[in-house]
Amino acid sequence: MKKITVLLFTVILCFLYSACSFDNEYPVTLAHTTIQRCPKHIICLSDSVADILMTCGYGDRIIARSEECTQPELSGLTSVGHKHSPSVNNIIDLHPDIVFADKSIPDEAYHTIRNSGIEILIMMPARTGDDLIRLYENIGAIMGGRYKGRENGSQKAESILIALRDLQRTIPSSNIVITSCYLYDLNGHAASDDTLEGKLFSYANTVNICGNARHANDALMTLQMSNPDYIFCAAGLKAPLMADPDYVGMKAVKKGHVYEIDALLFQRQGNSLIQVLSFMLDSMARDTVSSEPSLPQESSQPEISKPEASKPEKTSKPEASKPEKTSKPENSKPESSRPTQESSQPEESSWSYEPEPYQPIYWPEEYSQPEQNSYTEQSSS
Repeated sequence: MKKITVLLFTVILCFLYSACSFDNEYPVTLAHTTIQRCPKHIICLSDSVADILMTCGYGDRIIARSEECTQPELSGLTSVGHKHSPSVNNIIDLHPDIVFADKSIPDEAYHTIRNSGIEILIMMPARTGDDLIRLYENIGAIMGGRYKGRENGSQKAESILIALRDLQRTIPSSNIVITSCYLYDLNGHAASDDTLEGKLFSYANTVNICGNARHANDALMTLQMSNPDYIFCAAGLKAPLMADPDYVGMKAVKKGHVYEIDALLFQRQGNSLIQVLSFMLDSMARDTVSSEPSLPQESSQPEISKPEASKPEKTSKPEASKPEKTSKPENSKPESSRPTQESSQPEESSWSYEPEPYQPIYWPEEYSQPEQNSYTEQSSS
């Protein structure tokens, strides 16, 4: 009888402990916004946040999406318009717990949704590996609680960084400096090193020649002077690029080393990061057949291995202002590489750039902004 009583008492204690742990997960405070309970119904206007939600295992809570959320897993969901011009009435009628957006949402739409009593969060894209972990921790805390959710987000972000490092280790060592870039259009708008997508080139052991360009004119001038080995570009841009007088003389164009990656896919920060890097490495493989590599089917939920011996090396902070030369970003150069005669050096750039501290969540100026817009733990009562 005593054993049964002790066993029953133990079960009750375990139940109470579990209940307390669950209760302590919420509320979650992010700056001046407090999430009172676990959100069950999400509308995602940001395709990158949708990528992260699916990576973290929260994709089944998304009830509607923007047109930019083209992931196959979300194709059957209701569309509420484009992320830069959403149907506010449709969003309100769906009664979501939270709306995730990015800075492309118009101020009027943001305030209308917020004033209707619906929480809307504008998430900022990560710029480094450290930023990626912070972003995932914030989203994890919102979706799964300030302890378990935050830990889940941290683990998923670290798994992605590990996977990127593991892909980098598959690249054969070489003393040849490979130069490349990503173009969004023919005017010279390019992926720079103050973005996470711009830093993918360092994982590919190649120099992003447009890494220090903050303006289209800077990037176009750098391209013309540096003569890149590979050019990656937005979908539909390859044909006009290879016929454009500004590009036809470039090495990448002459050798046919121009490859398209959808701009939305290129900027997403879920498992799409792994897909994009894999495609880049296949494209730049030294000994390949002449056929163009195929981009993996767009998906946000591939399996990510987490080798026990691997430990993610957090990406360094954005480069300091006033780099000496735009075509020679030393910080992006693979350690084993040495400059060759083929790598040109354009003139020094006159621009200066001072990156601001990363804030995972953007708040319109109308609302008071605390010093740190990051996940904040609340002491349990």
